[in-house]
Amino acid sequence: MMAPDVLSKIWIYPTMTAEELAPYQAAEKPAERYSLETYDTNVFTKTLFEVLDRRIRNLSPDIKREFKKLYVAYKLDTNFADIVFQKQRLRISLNMKFSEVRDAQNQQQKSLILIDGDKLSTLMVQYEVGIQKTSRPIYLYRVDEAYFE
Repeated sequence: MMAPDVLSKIWIYPTMTAEELAPYQAAEKPAERYSLETYDTNVFTKTLFEVLDRRIRNLSPDIKREFKKLYVAYKLDTNFADIVFQKQRLRISLNMKFSEVRDAQNQQQKSLILIDGDKLSTLMVQYEVGIQKTSRPIYLYRVDEAYFE
């Protein structure tokens, strides 16, 4: 084995200025940070998300929420739920087997029914769930066609 001083004479460590090294160094990109404002939302989807978010995070103090580029992830050990914002709705993905889905009375589900926002809002009003009545009356008007005859 050669002595270190002999090696340094054979191969001299190059010295370069910062300007000479600059073209060969990768520029560090700052990590992108996402938030609720990152996504294309409307009043309905934002309100629905806020309600779902609160309910999901109230399941356990150990649940972590992460805003990703295309979705919001909820994690314990791994992702158990993802929410994707779409134009007029939210797409919710649950990372669980269908046989593990239980209802509020801990009964195993036999079927799963998907509904759109219009149907959801109709059911919310029909069963008065997730809404508040206001004390102000709302007036609906229609054109009196007889008046114009």
